[in-house]
Amino acid sequence: MTIPDYTILKACGHTILCVGGAISVDRTYRKNSKYYHENQQPDSMDPNVYWTNESPIFDQDSLDIIDKQCAIDTVITHTSPSFCEKNSHIGLSDWAERDDTLLDDVKQERTVMDNLLGYLYSRNHPLSYWYYGHFHQSWFSEIDGVKFNLLDCMELREIPSKEQ
Repeated sequence: MTIPDYTILKACGHTILCVGGAISVDRTYRKNSKYYHENQQPDSMDPNVYWTNESPIFDQDSLDIIDKQCAIDTVITHTSPSFCEKNSHIGLSDWAERDDTLLDDVKQERTVMDNLLGYLYSRNHPLSYWYYGHFHQSWFSEIDGVKFNLLDCMELREIPSKEQ
């Protein structure tokens, strides 16, 4: 299911903030693919599609509205804050050779997530869980009381219910 960025979901006693977006490291390939150029309106789920607006956005206005309405305890994003895995650039350098702004754009996407986390901390949201999957690996760490979960392809993790 796709939902707009800064959507709030309520499930199992949790208030979940959803923010999509992440840089495709292979975006140069995607933009130059034969399929992309032959189909003016390609199927959005085709693996060769490139979304020009794929980067996550820090939306202060939406956060301010959310902050007045509810307390966020869980975040689901496509990418993650900068201190979470995957935080090395191994493998990225090959793609960066063909894409002059890739490394800066990847750094900026992680800064957006850092700013999102900082906003939630500064407003005292009871953040307990953060789930993301952009890096196609599995990883878990609890950092400053938040359980950060990197999900691999087809990996599922249960958010423990807070309901009685």
